Amino acid sequence: MERNFTPYWEADVRLVSSNAPQQIRSQAFIQRLMKRSWILFVLLVGASTLSAQTFTQIFNGSGTNNLSRYWNAPFGASSVVIEAWGGGGGGGIAQGNPSVGGGGAGGGYVRNTNFSITAGTQYPIQIGRGGPGSGSSAPDRNGGPTWFNNTTSIFAVAGTGGGNGATNNAVGVGATAPTTGNLGGNAASFYGGDGGTGTLAGSGAGGSSAGTGTNGNAASGTTAGTAPTGGWAGLPGITTNNAAGLNAVANSFGSGSAGGRANNNTDRNGGNGAPGRMVVSWSCTQSLPYTGGFNLPGSFTGADVALRNVCWDTTAGGTNRITLVSSGTNPTASPQEGTRMIRFDSYTAPSNSQQRLVSPIINSTGTAVIDVDFYWLADNTAFPTANDGVQVQYSTDGGTTWVNAGSFISRVDLTIPAGTAQWQLKTIGLPNAAGNNPNLRVGFLFTSQFGNNCYMDAVTINGERLPGIST
Repeated sequence: MERNFTPYWEADVRLVSSNAPQQIRSQAFIQRLMKRSWILFVLLVGASTLSAQTFTQIFNGSGTNNLSRYWNAPFGASSVVIEAWGGGGGGGIAQGNPSVGGGGAGGGYVRNTNFSITAGTQYPIQIGRGGPGSGSSAPDRNGGPTWFNNTTSIFAVAGTGGGNGATNNAVGVGATAPTTGNLGGNAASFYGGDGGTGTLAGSGAGGSSAGTGTNGNAASGTTAGTAPTGGWAGLPGITTNNAAGLNAVANSFGSGSAGGRANNNTDRNGGNGAPGRMVVSWSCTQSLPYTGGFNLPGSFTGADVALRNVCWDTTAGGTNRITLVSSGTNPTASPQEGTRMIRFDSYTAPSNSQQRLVSPIINSTGTAVIDVDFYWLADNTAFPTANDGVQVQYSTDGGTTWVNAGSFISRVDLTIPAGTAQWQLKTIGLPNAAGNNPNLRVGFLFTSQFGNNCYMDAVTINGERLPGIST
């Protein structure tokens, strides 16, 4: 395979033994600090509010079955914000000749802004189903509740199912939405809109889901309940002959559906209600010293082996090539410590492809000298002219703008034995501007030159003050 060539750059970094005593590292900090004549002013500016960055994970229900799974609590957060919408009720069946079914009611909504969690814990969750319009009785057409942890912690009620048009000339009654039953909404608790009761000329429409600031809107006859802010509209009633109610549309949640309409001896089902939804958000607040080991317990599998669960992120580049891995190839690699490490897939990425690994926001208030330590896998196994590597960067505005720190660090190290790859501890000193800042972020901008993969692990960010000076 032909590989592109970029001249080799020697990285301007300091190598520090992993066994070096802490006092040696402290002396290095002080020596750097004493060279900066204006550092006293920086330290005396004073403390600022501790910053945070926010991650969001969304769980959307699907179809007419409840979705049950576990949510893995991330490392670096102590509480989460939880929003939950219950599933919407299905429409009633038209069983007579003629007849119409009633509309289903919308599901409820709760928001908890400070639910305490323990990092690494698996929390059971359920995302409520959309009520099936084919259920034989109204309760069979109820949606499913959405809950977090258990049914008494965070709980959003489901919408109820519309009534059947059970006999000739019957008009099914629209469902009455629950007005009690939500639990755990310390910031908000609202309920869905009622389903509509139609006429023989048209089936009952569905009520809307609850909104994030108000109760849902009720349907009226064949007119669906309109969407409140932060909610979704119900489904309109059926006015054509011999038709089932409309099923919930894609990307709508918690809304009720319409009843069926029959003008012959064939039953017409109601539509399926919209399933529930859950949104979990958390903030990562860090201070110095900070250690990022990228390790997750074995219970984190599949999509949960994600940077968000160690409070790191990526920016730049259209294709995600930065992942957490427990082992690696090209070259063969194992974590320097713990169970996982960072891999940048420069083996398959086109030349000059870039992506940035981004730390949590770190409060460096009161510190002036900041060092970034990390382990880098130096490689002399293959592609010695392919200058894949990383550039350490920092941002003082939370990640909007980035400035290089130190020199580019190449994957290739021809000074180690041929055919080997070795972990090396790298230390990059950040400029004065990174100190005394509540919005500091550290970035690692990887670049591919179509060589071997790049691996890094065990990031530590340290800061020190001048002796005898406090903020």
